[in-house]
Amino acid sequence: MAIRLKEFEWVENFIKSNSQLVKEKFRKNVINFNLANLHWHKKEFNKVLKLVQNIEFDELFYALWVRLFTSTSYYELKEFDTLSFYLESFRTYIMRNKTLAKNRKDPYLLFIRYFKSLLDLQNATTEKLKNSNKMLLTQELSLKNGFWRKLMN
Repeated sequence: MAIRLKEFEWVENFIKSNSQLVKEKFRKNVINFNLANLHWHKKEFNKVLKLVQNIEFDELFYALWVRLFTSTSYYELKEFDTLSFYLESFRTYIMRNKTLAKNRKDPYLLFIRYFKSLLDLQNATTEKLKNSNKMLLTQELSLKNGFWRKLMN
């Protein structure tokens, strides 16, 4: 909640001052993940990329969110070539993951398709941009979907 209110300093102090309350075996992941989330919302994408490198994917939650943070950070940093390869590895990860049900895979695959479309538009003409914008507004990217609301906030 504090992140949405842009109380960034308070959030950072909270993370640092309460980290000792987390069991030691989870502490490193919890701290790095929450700091990455904080810096992502502060639009400090280089910091995000450094923090996510220290997160172990011992839980599916971390594996998926780290990929979302990383993808969006590469995009914001205009690392389009890196992002292109990263999105393909993300797609492969989702497709091969046996623990994710199809209805859980679909939002991530949609996210990947959306970002691939954004990459394609980097060199697009104005007309192509208009058509793609209409497509994105009318297709599956409804903000009614809770996943997208979380991601965009």
